[in-house]
Amino acid sequence: MGATLESPITKLSKEEKAAKKAAKAEKLAKKEAKIAAKLAAKDVAAEPPEPVDEEVEQADVEENEVEEAADDGFKVHKYVPPPEPEDETLQCRDCGGDFIFTVGEQEFFKSKGFDNKKTRCAEAIARRNVLSLARKVARAVAAAWPALPSSLVFVPFECTTFVTV
Repeated sequence: MGATLESPITKLSKEEKAAKKAAKAEKLAKKEAKIAAKLAAKDVAAEPPEPVDEEVEQADVEENEVEEAADDGFKVHKYVPPPEPEDETLQCRDCGGDFIFTVGEQEFFKSKGFDNKKTRCAEAIARRNVLSLARKVARAVAAAWPALPSSLVFVPFECTTFVTV
């Protein structure tokens, strides 16, 4: 019981292979000729016409600038380095007084990756730190007796019921 399978794929003869190869080469040659013709046309178009006199040349330059400005294509921009940092006079957001944001502070902020400028003067910062510390100190601290009576323990909350710590 031998089964025979008929395949739709047939082998090409040597002549057919050679004809296929020649057709491929002809197609490639046409493509290369087309590219060469395009390049030749670009070279001809790239040559600037010779100006008749200086006034005509100036008018051509102005027209080219207008055409370039109207072009919506991609443009290559020149790299412009950022300006050198200078001392800046800023206004404090708390007290409203003026303070100087020095070059050193600016470089420090940049090295840390901070995007915004300083907003408070040194006195306002110190005042905020003192207020913050005062809030922390004013927390309720209560005495509690530990489960193992060795010494008194202080906890940061008021005990409302008798609970051993």
